[in-house]
Amino acid sequence: MPIADPAFAAAVSAVPLPGGATVTTGRLSKDSGHPGMQAAAIDICDPSVKTPDDLRPIATAYAKALKASPLGEELFAVYVASYQVAGKDVKNEVKIKDPDFQLHLWNGKPSAAAELKTWEVVVG
Repeated sequence: MPIADPAFAAAVSAVPLPGGATVTTGRLSKDSGHPGMQAAAIDICDPSVKTPDDLRPIATAYAKALKASPLGEELFAVYVASYQVAGKDVKNEVKIKDPDFQLHLWNGKPSAAAELKTWEVVVG
């Protein structure tokens, strides 16, 4: 599914993915607990992703692109998932989130290692 919001689509497409990986969809959603804000969710299919640690660098690249985008001030959370679909079955599903996106700089500070640790595991 294509990403409808042009600013969101531009931020997602700016992130290079490893060979064989593709973006399957992205969506923005609202939450009554965060008036005027949105959450971003990006789903990819990357056969090399088997664990949350495999997904963290890709998710971090998305977080940096989103923080620098026109949506950066509007996002309260970012979710990134990777999975493969085989018929009706989902395989190798891994999902992580930054539920406090506005609290994190996503600019390499305090360190790249600290950024990778920011992600919380949802499925993995």
